[in-house]
Amino acid sequence: MEPIEKNTEETPKEALSPVTVEEALARLAELEGLEQVKKEVREFVGILKMNELRRQRNLPVEDISCHMVFMGSAGTGKTTVARIMADIFRALGILKKGQLVETNRSELVGQYVGQTAYKTKEKIDEAMGGVLLIDEAYTLNKGGFDFGQEAIDTILKEMEDRRGEFVVILSGDEGNMQKFLSAVPYFGLHCVGKLHFTD
Repeated sequence: MEPIEKNTEETPKEALSPVTVEEALARLAELEGLEQVKKEVREFVGILKMNELRRQRNLPVEDISCHMVFMGSAGTGKTTVARIMADIFRALGILKKGQLVETNRSELVGQYVGQTAYKTKEKIDEAMGGVLLIDEAYTLNKGGFDFGQEAIDTILKEMEDRRGEFVVILSGDEGNMQKFLSAVPYFGLHCVGKLHFTD
């Protein structure tokens, strides 16, 4: 008898059973520390749930942005929490697919005129229906003659033009992210929450 070959291909996220909000929050609760982050996520989920209930009852609902800023050192769980948030947004019906697409400056910023907008839109297209996590987002704002500003402008435009179709999470260490948000205040205005990963 021929041995049965094991399928080693990873199952696509869409083929897996969707994670419920309760399951995602349980995963969050299991993380070590981050008590303030956990508290703020739970409160935000409560607001989103209430909004959905109001929508189902044809009551006025607030237009809530789900874009976020994660501030903290490397290794504090920012990517893990971003993945949990993607599952929560999918479970609540805010996002269609809930995949997490991680990226950084090197994947968004090109070396020539016009290249950056193309590369940035390509990443955003990949994140459609899910979350685009931009690691060390502050590196996009170097000042002077730099194509990083083109990436920033493209992201902001897509956040406005394709509102509700994807979520952006900006990630980086506290000091640099605070400077970035001061230099690019529009990001702060678009982001509903700023989570501090300090414990």
